[in-house]
Amino acid sequence: MLLHRHLKADRPVLFDQTDAIELKATSEDSSLLDALAHAKAHRAKAVLFDWLVS
Repeated sequence: MLLHRHLKADRPVLFDQTDAIELKATSEDSSLLDALAHAKAHRAKAVLFDWLVS
């Protein structure tokens, strides 16, 4: 939430970039990729949240 305002405008670009490239974990820890998958699955809710907060 601390960076919400700063990253709000860049979020669509970041999602587009992660959709365009294949990301692979370089270790057995895939928690970052799991978090990204979760964020992508709830992408529409983030837009709704932005609208409610504004």
